[in-house]
Amino acid sequence: MIDDKLAGDSKAVTQLNIRMPMRDGVELEADITFPSVDGVTPMPGTFPTLLLRTPYDRKVISSFPYGVVAPVAVISPAVGAEHGYVVIYQDARGAYGAEGVLEPMLNEAPDGVDTLAWIRSQSWSDGRVCMFGGSYMGAVQMLLAAEAPEGLIALCPHVAATDQFKHNWVYLDGVFSFEVAILWSLMQSVGQIARQPEPVKQAMTADLMALTGMSVDLDGAAGFSRSPAFAVALQKLLAMTPVSDLPLLRHLPWWRKWIENRDNPSHFSATEMKDRFAGFGAPALHVGGWYDLFLRNTISHFAGVTKEARDAKVGAAQRLVIGPWSHSDCVDCPPGAAVDGQAMDLAWINQHIRGEKHPFFDHRVVLYIQGENRWRAEESWPLEGTVRTRYYLHSHGHANTADGDGLLSTDYPGVEVSDTYRYDPADPVPSKGGITLIGSRATQNEMEARADVLCYTTAVLTEDVEVTGEVCATLYAATSATDTDWWMRLIDVAPDGAASTLNHGVVRARYRNSRTSPEAVTPGAVTQYEIAMQATGNVFKQGHRIRLEVSSSCFPLGERNPNAFIDLATVTEADFVVAEQTIFHDADHASYVELPIIPLARERRWIETPFPLPSGEHVNLTMTRRT
Repeated sequence: MIDDKLAGDSKAVTQLNIRMPMRDGVELEADITFPSVDGVTPMPGTFPTLLLRTPYDRKVISSFPYGVVAPVAVISPAVGAEHGYVVIYQDARGAYGAEGVLEPMLNEAPDGVDTLAWIRSQSWSDGRVCMFGGSYMGAVQMLLAAEAPEGLIALCPHVAATDQFKHNWVYLDGVFSFEVAILWSLMQSVGQIARQPEPVKQAMTADLMALTGMSVDLDGAAGFSRSPAFAVALQKLLAMTPVSDLPLLRHLPWWRKWIENRDNPSHFSATEMKDRFAGFGAPALHVGGWYDLFLRNTISHFAGVTKEARDAKVGAAQRLVIGPWSHSDCVDCPPGAAVDGQAMDLAWINQHIRGEKHPFFDHRVVLYIQGENRWRAEESWPLEGTVRTRYYLHSHGHANTADGDGLLSTDYPGVEVSDTYRYDPADPVPSKGGITLIGSRATQNEMEARADVLCYTTAVLTEDVEVTGEVCATLYAATSATDTDWWMRLIDVAPDGAASTLNHGVVRARYRNSRTSPEAVTPGAVTQYEIAMQATGNVFKQGHRIRLEVSSSCFPLGERNPNAFIDLATVTEADFVVAEQTIFHDADHASYVELPIIPLARERRWIETPFPLPSGEHVNLTMTRRT
């Protein structure tokens, strides 16, 4: 039944609280905005539909202000209606107005199929549906499109949050994504309290009071993440152990399942895309950021569908856009980097619904190249003409800190002394910027002054060096512990010494041979590790230097390894062991980072900023204010 409450303006009218039944009887709730002439009555006829599915309260998301930078862009219901579309904002299962239990991403494919069928059965639908939205709202698009449902015409999956097992939402290559997992779950927690049985509700309320020192209005659950109480609770949780028993979060339906399935990919299989690309059935505009925590997803989605889609036309219809953005904003955004995501998505949808061809989408790949600080069009990913080049680690045994003797060069090592440092989990290297939720090019000079950070740096560059593509590394290392972590970070060092982060990667020693069958390390044994450091697009300018950092922690971005082969779910600070770490870089153990070099002689097609925001218009969702 349609609620008789309506909300409208001069060109749109919204029907509120529409119930949509799923195949198991659970009903999801949505608001539906129609084109209107008078702001009171829906315009007669049939229309294509724009659909957003969200666990973040549809009423909050639909009120996002105009001018949001591309990663988190949404299409305003009123703007969509003005363009002749019916616009639906739907709460995902278990969130806000929807029935059921929220199990992040696990029910989104079937619920998406059922929602699409419901839309196509309505008298106002012309049978064509497009989707939009970022993060969770991008992931639901990918999972639905892999089912190739009839009527799904085009997608705009920004910074899509699939692949929880390995791509940074829950785990990053075996390391629990501590900060992101806590922040996301805390953000959802208050809205989940009223859904729990009475004893759990009381326990969660008590935990919330203990964390924040105040009672939070449950009716304002969606605003909790923007309140001072949220910041207080987050900082307390980040300092606590064990991870399996964190206050408030321990009562959420998904929290313990995440922790208990650390080595079990089958629990997360409903969120994984790697075996679903063949069935993908629609053109998609894949939008990501060099500092977004789901950068791997964005790239693998584009590449996977392009290569594996059974319908070659679908593969050819994929597009990839990567800017210098984090997940929710552009921190210290350079000129020309901010893009009007709403305008871009509408142009993509109009091209596929109405045949209104836009020249921007003639480019298959569009990248913002840092260093040059401008946009470039490409034909493929990886880029044609890429020369993968190994830069080897060297030192005289004192690579500790940026002032040490660590050297990075293309020369193969000979007889060299290893480097050592102590990793104390009680005093981890702090994470700052990089590829994460609020990522950025943040300088690492403070961290590079620590003795437990090794720095290997090239000579001053005599010409520009462009590195665009996936970065990986091979590290030969030994530890005194039975388990430990190895983190690497790629850095652009300016002439004034400012060390700006580009990307990072990690390998957990227990998973060196298998992500599902962990093994203890033999203390003192020299072991080879392969580290995927994620992608970047950067020109190291003449006069700059290329640096590689090596450490054993990056906290709270990743959980601290206790340096012990024990149950990581129950680790407390009493379990922490100080490890003696050794990095080898001799002829028999040539540690290196492999960089995707784009030759200077290669042709480059620079383009103007796509869909630029009006001058000065930029919304910082992290701070929820205009900048």
